Amino acid sequence: MDRQQYCVPFYQRAYVWTLRDQWEPLWDDIRDKAEGRFNKGKVTPHFLGAVVLDPQPREGLVGVDVLHIIDGQQRLTTLQFVLGSVLLTLRRAGLENLMSVVTACARNGNPDTMRNPATEVFKVWPTFRDQKNFILALEAHGLEELRSRFPTSFTQVGTLKKACGQAATDQNERQVGLGFSGHQRVHTNPYQPRSFK
Repeated sequence: MDRQQYCVPFYQRAYVWTLRDQWEPLWDDIRDKAEGRFNKGKVTPHFLGAVVLDPQPREGLVGVDVLHIIDGQQRLTTLQFVLGSVLLTLRRAGLENLMSVVTACARNGNPDTMRNPATEVFKVWPTFRDQKNFILALEAHGLEELRSRFPTSFTQVGTLKKACGQAATDQNERQVGLGFSGHQRVHTNPYQPRSFK
């Protein structure tokens, strides 16, 4: 994943994952795997689903290798937010020596060799509609900065809103997803194995 960028083509839908239907199940899976490793138990591999990529022609030596995401953009975009959250947590805990490992998974290094450093710095580049909020979220250096950038995603006492039960609206769930909004919603069948699309 060195010096590559995974771009969401213009014809793909905008980011539509919601807290209840996708974020919480994904977080449960991540937490279960982390707890298994922490407790030194047997950890089985986790299959997040196949990703379909279309390599794009590269012109010259400057710039990063670009791959269009045909299938998997919701998962890859969400994983960038997870990595961003890990970075915020490491910074807050004073574990900056570990940040370079996580940063290398979310960003391309050496802007001097990029054709367009403003966009090529990110490993994943979302649809045009989502780019502003994507940048605002991933470039925040702390929770206070996130609160100021996405005030409707936080409660009056400053904690992240949690949409609960059937009373939560789709809009509130997407606001918790750091400001993204979409007109579609992905539904999952609770009687089938979990599938993140």
